[in-house]
Amino acid sequence: MAVPSSGTLIVRPPQYVEEVTFGTTPAVSPTLLWIGVVSKPDLSGGPESIDIPAVATEDPYTIIQGKALYKLKLSYLLQQSTFAKYGVVARVGAGTIDKSVSVLWSAKLNDVENYYFLKGARINSLTLKGGPGKPTSVDVEMWGKNSPLPNISSGLTTPTFATDPATAPWRFEDGGAAPITWNAVAVEVTEITVKFARNLKPVYAGDNAAVEVLYMPPAKRLITGSMTVVHTGTALLTDILTPALRTLAWVLKSATSTLTLTNVRLNPLDSLEMPEEDVTYEKISFIAKAAALT
Repeated sequence: MAVPSSGTLIVRPPQYVEEVTFGTTPAVSPTLLWIGVVSKPDLSGGPESIDIPAVATEDPYTIIQGKALYKLKLSYLLQQSTFAKYGVVARVGAGTIDKSVSVLWSAKLNDVENYYFLKGARINSLTLKGGPGKPTSVDVEMWGKNSPLPNISSGLTTPTFATDPATAPWRFEDGGAAPITWNAVAVEVTEITVKFARNLKPVYAGDNAAVEVLYMPPAKRLITGSMTVVHTGTALLTDILTPALRTLAWVLKSATSTLTLTNVRLNPLDSLEMPEEDVTYEKISFIAKAAALT
């Protein structure tokens, strides 16, 4: 009898290695790196199907294979910021979106360990979320050049697979007494979300029977977000009404990692509801010109 697979049968959690050549996993003695506490990896994509119409029939004349693109969604809890930098920081060489990566994981398929890959991968979007009493979470969508069929062999020679650091995931409180500051002044945030859209541009060119991506550079980096703040003053409301560009800093872990958004502009106020049964919160969204992550 066949044995169905599930996330509980993953043997090696998703991990990654930076590529030298786009779409090619370094095969000899690669050292794969830990992402974080990953949940629900979700692989999708493949070649498109294109129906060819013709006169004299209501059905397609034929169906041909079109362009191929692969996607991987995963959510994880931060234990370090290294992988997140591929989706956050500007293109500055190794360790950033400038470089593509191969993502590997393995799972029991009919009780036999099989290896899965997404090659030529970059982060198209990354969302950081946090709030009091919660772990800091990351949602990622990656786009890739190809994804071979699962195989009992990784195809790698003497690889060093990533090791679980066995450290606690970062919590909002790991950022200290005031994890969020606006214009260097602490703000009492109950929840915050920051999204990075990297707008990958798949390029198809040349003679390639598989119609795979030839290049996939990032284009415009768009940084947006939202936060809910306890309404105790008018500083943020004042900045909504003025053209002020401020700095928003989120200490993810004290003395270890900080997300800094610069030239941040607040959007029109989303909500300032004053209910009888609750305190008042400012719900504010924003857009930033640039970001750095340590």
